[in-house]
Amino acid sequence: IQVIAYGKKGLTNFSISTSLLFTIGIFYTIDSFFPWGRIAPLQWPALPTTILAARVLNLWGYRTMISTVTDPKYGWMPQLFAYDPKNFTRNANFAIGWPCAGIDSLLLYTITILLFLKKSNIPLWQRAVYFIFGAIVTYLINIWRIATIFVVAINTGVYSLQTQRFHEYYGPLYSMMWIMLYPLMMIGSLALWRIIKNRRLVKRF
Repeated sequence: IQVIAYGKKGLTNFSISTSLLFTIGIFYTIDSFFPWGRIAPLQWPALPTTILAARVLNLWGYRTMISTVTDPKYGWMPQLFAYDPKNFTRNANFAIGWPCAGIDSLLLYTITILLFLKKSNIPLWQRAVYFIFGAIVTYLINIWRIATIFVVAINTGVYSLQTQRFHEYYGPLYSMMWIMLYPLMMIGSLALWRIIKNRRLVKRF
């Protein structure tokens, strides 16, 4: 539609929205044809993500056990079992596929932040620092999201409406809010650095 309406310039003028739409489309397509753990390269980060989510739950006072499952339909996946040590009946057990491991949020972060940094005048080394820091935070936020899903499931039930709503709607907002706010944080930090730098120059003179 962009090419028909605006020619080749349309792809340049609307590169950000086109890239985001293209990325989301690819992931929905992959998730439809290769759900859960059926596509191995995307599934590799699931195990370290599961281990870190278990560590977070342990810090929050829960007990965890990790195993692996191989299903002919869904493929290979790590499985995390968490329970309340004060009441074993309060527990949750989920297999973690690549969509839940944060691969989609990391790629959305990558496309969004790279496009943002491309349009900025930030020096290259600062762009690298901003990108790496944001990627690490994005990954950690996803681990926090997974741990929170287990807490909700332990307290309300694995098949409860609260767990389903958090998994489908509220949980993904963790990463989305961060991806939207991080560019604003970068702009704010750069503005603050300019103010500090200008004050230092004024003091020198």
